[in-house]
Amino acid sequence: MTMLATGDRRITLFEGERNHLLPLHSTDALESNLYFYVGRMIAHTFLHKGYPFVGMAQAVVQYIFSQSIESIPLISIKDVPDLTIRQDIEKIMNPKSDKLLDVNACDKIITLLSTSGFVNKVLTTENQEKAVQDILVYHVLRI
Repeated sequence: MTMLATGDRRITLFEGERNHLLPLHSTDALESNLYFYVGRMIAHTFLHKGYPFVGMAQAVVQYIFSQSIESIPLISIKDVPDLTIRQDIEKIMNPKSDKLLDVNACDKIITLLSTSGFVNKVLTTENQEKAVQDILVYHVLRI
């Protein structure tokens, strides 16, 4: 517990950019109840009007409070900590019309789309935004 309070650099519970942090998937942290204790520390600061927990992605904070996908603001590409997934999202967001066929033929992009729930659909200019939103929701909220 003292390591959490002092900020020991060997313990990493969040990943991503500043103000776009996400909880790190860590079985060790789950098994040792670190997330439980961090949650208690955050709750105590709220109860005692201490410093707010800053740095978490706003979409995650909104989801924690509302438990609803509909009430979250648009998720930013900066909320995705994995840089290769960000690059793939940018390929989906900004393909030139002649490159859209190349994006649809890329196995890596197809896997990314299907893993995120965008299944059995061909990527078109009409559904690009929906595809990107599905990827962002999956990789930021992991629901």
